[in-house]
Amino acid sequence: HYLLFKYDDKNSNLFHELVTRSQGDNREAIEEAQRKLDAVQEAFDEASRTAAAAAASLQEAQSREADAKAREAEAHASAEAAKAREVEAQKSAAELAAREADLKAAQAEV
Repeated sequence: HYLLFKYDDKNSNLFHELVTRSQGDNREAIEEAQRKLDAVQEAFDEASRTAAAAAASLQEAQSREADAKAREAEAHASAEAAKAREVEAQKSAAELAAREADLKAAQAEV
């Protein structure tokens, strides 16, 4: 490098040209690098599509889960209401049986 600066009076930018000038034909290397870059970009796009599909599936699954939980809560509430009606029916049946017994006792006295 020192010699370029010291002995080249014709071209003051010789060192700069030497450093920045293309060294041979590297078209094949550039094309190969471009193919690799395209492959990576395609893989990235595919991964993005897959991730978007997975996110949509997750959203749908969470929605279905929320619906199922709501239906389950409704079923539990309905079951509790049915149990309450059953208890009322049993009380009514017990009262009816007691009235029937009173009626039979009254008829027996007559």
